Amino acid sequence: MKIKKIRKRNIENTSRYDIVKIIENRVIQNIAIWVIFLLLLAIAITAENKLLAAFYVILLLMPPVYINSFFILPHFRTNKKIFFVAFFTNAISFSIFSTILVYFIWDNIRWEAALSILSFLILVLTFTSALLIARDSFVQHQEAKEAELKLL
Repeated sequence: MKIKKIRKRNIENTSRYDIVKIIENRVIQNIAIWVIFLLLLAIAITAENKLLAAFYVILLLMPPVYINSFFILPHFRTNKKIFFVAFFTNAISFSIFSTILVYFIWDNIRWEAALSILSFLILVLTFTSALLIARDSFVQHQEAKEAELKLL
């Protein structure tokens, strides 16, 4: 009887641990966020093929978001001036690139759309930066708690 209870506890603990490992997996986190963002864009876009248009928007957003995450955001804590210059350079350059790309694909785009693309890109980059900073702060706080508990 005791052996069955111990095995049952081990199975429950193992499955909980596996779920935590899956949740902590950054690849799965990124895929989940992009899928949620795809669904939100599909709701907000007024094109004929909403899902395809949302997918194209995400393809245009991925490079500046990951450039911001991996190369620009590490400068946030060390040098704010470099961070802000690189942040806005990234946003402006990719909004110009996106506008030109969309112009050559669909010839009927107005150049005023560049401002909309720029503002949307700055919004997305600010949101992703805030999420990453919050996550890093949470992880640092948890590591500090664990280190404090180890000292006791």
